[in-house]
Amino acid sequence: MSQDRDHEIDEMLAERSIKKAILRSAQASDRSDYELMVSCFWPDATMDAGIFNGPVSALFAMVKDAPVVPNYVLKHVVGNVLVEVLLDQHCARAETYCFGGDRSVAEDGTVMERVTHVRYIDRFEERNGEWRIQKRLVSYDWSTVTPVTGTNLMQPSFLTGKRAPDDAWYHILD
Repeated sequence: MSQDRDHEIDEMLAERSIKKAILRSAQASDRSDYELMVSCFWPDATMDAGIFNGPVSALFAMVKDAPVVPNYVLKHVVGNVLVEVLLDQHCARAETYCFGGDRSVAEDGTVMERVTHVRYIDRFEERNGEWRIQKRLVSYDWSTVTPVTGTNLMQPSFLTGKRAPDDAWYHILD
């Protein structure tokens, strides 16, 4: 195989690892899977997400022991992902379009739904053959908050999402 082809294959494998880390971080948020989230970031990584700016270790410490909020649902949908890998520098950048939605119950009992469109702007670093996020910037494009009205079409027999480790994802291979 030619050296150019080997380089191209190495870039493709790096891009695949990076995209998987992006998807795992979204899944970790939605499932409140602390261990999975930690595995997506280097221990010395930082994040600027507007509501939080600092080392991810501090964010993870807050999230890990946060009480579970009843009736709170979070969902990320990942769209376009552009990755540029610099193999010789052991780093990459990724821009990920994402929209996230959550439902919560206000103090007056009103169910509120928020949809936020963001871009994750990530710096990845490769260390010992592993790609993880070193720095994440969250760029907000827009957000909409709406009270939920109407009938809930969910039936008691429907499978619904749960937090880790109770979600069906964690048991489908059992």
